[in-house]
Amino acid sequence: MGENYVGERTYILLTGNSINLTAELNTPAINITNSINWAYTSPTASLNVCQIPLLNITSSYKSVLPTSPINHTGSIFTFVNTTASTITASTIVGFDDLNTNVNGVKPYSNPGSETGNCCVLGVCIQDSTAGNSCFVLSRGFTTCRNQNTTVSWTKGQVVKCGLNGEVISGAVSSNDALIGYAMETTTLNVGDGLLVWINKGMGYEMF
Repeated sequence: MGENYVGERTYILLTGNSINLTAELNTPAINITNSINWAYTSPTASLNVCQIPLLNITSSYKSVLPTSPINHTGSIFTFVNTTASTITASTIVGFDDLNTNVNGVKPYSNPGSETGNCCVLGVCIQDSTAGNSCFVLSRGFTTCRNQNTTVSWTKGQVVKCGLNGEVISGAVSSNDALIGYAMETTTLNVGDGLLVWINKGMGYEMF
């Protein structure tokens, strides 16, 4: 791979009804047979995502909540919402240990309220109604929902999971489930969106 790139070789960014391809910056062109022949000469000036130059690409993944789908980029997997309610976009999810469906997921709560081994899987990127597909981002940039009242976040801060699939700011203890790193320095209220680098928190471990 080249020295300058975004993500792993090629990513697809979905924002509303638009599809944007982001490829390794040293690649001279993206070719899709019978569809697109897309070439560029400058890796930062002519290639844009959401009309934002790649130098500022991180800001394009921040969404104002509530909205669905939320902006995102990274690794996405399809699970099933096995709860009786809608899982909203920006909600952290884990396996539904109360359901026999191997792909069943539910909003993640703090470890003390779980009945079994419900590891953190990632963030729901689009509202998912009961019994239907739940699209989960397990690694990449997206927006998580803040649980705290008027709390400060610092870029690079470790992000831990709180109640109802939300994120909470504070000291990290040994039994906290982690979801990633805050990608902005900001002050948020309950329900506000936080830009996060999701790093597929597995149980109580980040990696």
